[in-house]
Amino acid sequence: MKRQERMNKRKRFTFSMRSAGAVVIGLILILIFSLTSESLISDHSMKEVFAEGEDDEEERELPDDDTSEEFTTADETGFPDYTGDVDIVTGNPVNKDKQRLVDGSKIAMPDGSFYDTKTGLYLYDIYGGTIGCSVCDGMIVGTSVNFATSGEFTAAVYCNGQKLKGIPGTVSTPGTYIVISWDNSSQEQVLSFQIVEKITGRITKYILPKGFALRSATLEGQSIKSGYGTVDFSKEGYYEVAYRCINADLDYYLNVTIDHTPPNVIFN
Repeated sequence: MKRQERMNKRKRFTFSMRSAGAVVIGLILILIFSLTSESLISDHSMKEVFAEGEDDEEERELPDDDTSEEFTTADETGFPDYTGDVDIVTGNPVNKDKQRLVDGSKIAMPDGSFYDTKTGLYLYDIYGGTIGCSVCDGMIVGTSVNFATSGEFTAAVYCNGQKLKGIPGTVSTPGTYIVISWDNSSQEQVLSFQIVEKITGRITKYILPKGFALRSATLEGQSIKSGYGTVDFSKEGYYEVAYRCINADLDYYLNVTIDHTPPNVIFN
């Protein structure tokens, strides 16, 4: 009887050892299958990457004029910290590389003129020649304005509706100026601008010319809200306005006191 029990115990021990061995072998097979699957997945992924023609040993270099990092690097707030010029319509950063140079010194402007970096004039092509002006179409300034011409053409400058003699070299009288040119079959307005006095009530709103971006606007030293490229001069006081020609990368300033109150007049 005791001999039979010993034999049964030996059989149970042998079976347990066999079961344990089977479990170990099963785990080893699962591990090998897992490693093989990862290797296949890794090889498959690498083939997909290299199918695009890229080399993992070759470093990709950004062009020298790439500015994407400037626009996307976030500051401590988590938002990109960009302080450059933005498009007044889309709000996107302005890429100055878009400016088009002609003959190495002329920059194309949105209104069809060219800014000449050598003379500092905005050049407008007309029939038979060119008119150059120190301001572009739509500007309001508090200083004198210069003209220069080339070629043979018919044109005239008007100040507050009065035709001036010829094309003057410089104008400084406050008023609204219009430059008109014509040929045998047509007439067109080339540009217009305003010259204002240091104290004036002539303007209530300044819509910046095409291609210009507002940098700052204050009333009596306090920053004021402004629309897309528009400054409201309806309130009285001392204004300081700074804006920039984006393509030519030039800054302009308009410092003026607005007075809309009419004077008291007594007639005897």
